[in-house]
Amino acid sequence: MKTRFVYSLAAACPVEVIPAADALCEALGWGKGNFTAPLTTGKGITHMGILTRIQPDVADLLRNPPRDMAPVVAALALSIREAPAHDDPQHWREFLGKHGLRPVEVAE
Repeated sequence: MKTRFVYSLAAACPVEVIPAADALCEALGWGKGNFTAPLTTGKGITHMGILTRIQPDVADLLRNPPRDMAPVVAALALSIREAPAHDDPQHWREFLGKHGLRPVEVAE
């Protein structure tokens, strides 16, 4: 059976909250290391971000987190909206602009 992902999730996590956000992602069954896009509010990497598609139950959980997840979810900048049939880079651009974030180019 094919899983239907019907929501686009754009999220940013302050770097100091990454360990707790990783634990939340693990609880959702995603594993660690999901926030992979380095972001900044001005100087240095201040946040890590993710743009992905999610199922309705995950969208509901993030919109109405249980008490034990609420502090972590509250620390995240989140945007959840209906997903198109493909990746939604416009969602990411709008999300970054709304939260005053910019991608950081990391030299390899």
